[in-house]
Amino acid sequence: MRLLLTIPFLVSLTACGAAVNQDHAIDAMKTAGWSEVTVTGKNIVAPDLMGCSEDDAVVFYTKGKNPAGQTAEAKVCCGAVFKSCTIRY
Repeated sequence: MRLLLTIPFLVSLTACGAAVNQDHAIDAMKTAGWSEVTVTGKNIVAPDLMGCSEDDAVVFYTKGKNPAGQTAEAKVCCGAVFKSCTIRY
C-alpha cells in the first residue's frame, strides 16, 4: 500500500521539474550580469543531490560569459511553483 502511494508522489515531483522552462534559468543568469548564456544540460531527478536546495525541482547546467567577461559554467537551481531560480557556482 505504501508503494502505491509513493509512486504517484514521485511521478508528480518529476513532472514538476519537467515543467520548468530553461528560459527561467537563462533569465536568472542574464539578470546576474551573464551574457551569451546557453543551457548545456538539465536534471529533474534529485536536484538536491546536485547542490540545489530540497525546494528545487530542477537543475540546469549553463555556460556563458560571467560579469567579468570570462567564459564559465554554473548551475541554476529552479523551483517548480513558488521558488525562483538560484545560481550556484
